[in-house]
Amino acid sequence: MPSTTAADEQAAATSTVVEEASGAARGDAVPLTGQAFADAMSASDRFELESARTVQSAGVAGTTRSFAQMMIRDHQKSSDELRRTTSEVDKVRLDETPAMTADQQAQLAALKAANTQQMPAIYARQQVAAHEKALAMLQTYAQSGDAKPLMDFAGKTAQVVSHHLEEARRLP
Repeated sequence: MPSTTAADEQAAATSTVVEEASGAARGDAVPLTGQAFADAMSASDRFELESARTVQSAGVAGTTRSFAQMMIRDHQKSSDELRRTTSEVDKVRLDETPAMTADQQAQLAALKAANTQQMPAIYARQQVAAHEKALAMLQTYAQSGDAKPLMDFAGKTAQVVSHHLEEARRLP
């Protein structure tokens, strides 16, 4: 598979969402190709897993810790299912270690730099934003994607992400 720069792939494979029914992700780029969708979802899962592990390793307790445990369980499951689903789609391949976006990397760095008292509020804010963006992407791809197995995955996964978003909005 020929290699292209991430910026070229992103520009070629995305469209701008004007507004989702939820009002989330207005103006965010949403992948339209199977490969771009798989890459974005894989990066999203990695961000969720690393963020949740950061919260747990910092010793954060209570509902934030419980939410982080749910993120690890559900996003590991999502990663495994995405890997299985992409194996059914021609010309769509997942990297073993997906690259997070610059924004995801910056958010993870901010979370890691936070002290235990600041961390729950930062994590909650980041989780709401990340799940709003992921939900918009999943809903859009489920309706207008280019690979049926990935469209089915997106539709099914959107239900889980919607639940995560509701839970994230309840975090302290």
